[in-house]
Amino acid sequence: MEKKHKGYADLKRIAETSVGVVSQCCLYPNLIKLSSQFLANLALKINAKVGGCTVALYNSLPSQLPRLFNIDEPVMFMGADVTHPHPLDDSSPSVAAVVGSMNWPTANKYISRIRSQTHRQEIIADLGAMVGELLDDFYQEVEKLPNRIIFFRDGVSETQFHKVLQEELQSIKQACSS
Repeated sequence: MEKKHKGYADLKRIAETSVGVVSQCCLYPNLIKLSSQFLANLALKINAKVGGCTVALYNSLPSQLPRLFNIDEPVMFMGADVTHPHPLDDSSPSVAAVVGSMNWPTANKYISRIRSQTHRQEIIADLGAMVGELLDDFYQEVEKLPNRIIFFRDGVSETQFHKVLQEELQSIKQACSS
């Protein structure tokens, strides 16, 4: 859309960073076609942005995997990745993001925390604070802290794996302790 409408980038930036309003844009020609697929995708995006659930399991995780999960022992699923600027950019910051599930046992509502960090740094610098914020949010929703955290980490090369594991796991443990 940013290629077809020059005001799109400014609208998104101002709405989401200055005003604090979530927005969903679409081009008018797509809207007047009344394609059910287009409208379904648009509704799915709006639903997710206002905190709705876009997917649900037929059976809860504890009923599907009773050896791993107990309905009375909440589990939080987290995922993290760092996005780096394109190869020719030698100064822009990298962006680290962490998402965490906020409802147990459904585990289909996620929120995120995002931070900028040093250019091309793969280790998430502020991971402890982000995990702590997600744990606080989880507690607000579930009224318990998770008994277990299942953490998915993307984007780590084999040469960086040990260092990332060592430093980030320590940050997660410190967040859990506090």
